[in-house]
Amino acid sequence: MSGEEPRYELIEGELCETEAPTDAHKKALRKLLAFIAPFDGPSSVANEPPGGEDPTPGEP
Repeated sequence: MSGEEPRYELIEGELCETEAPTDAHKKALRKLLAFIAPFDGPSSVANEPPGGEDPTPGEP
């Protein structure tokens, strides 16, 4: 072994030993995060109030 302690992850209710992330895993994660970053911001649909746009001041 490389001298590192084993890593564990809870998978479907069972504690399983997992491998440390490799450079390829880290590179793929960076690409994924770069892809979704434009969709995760203040203009995201998930951040809109229920019912769509904010009402104009003075309107019910």
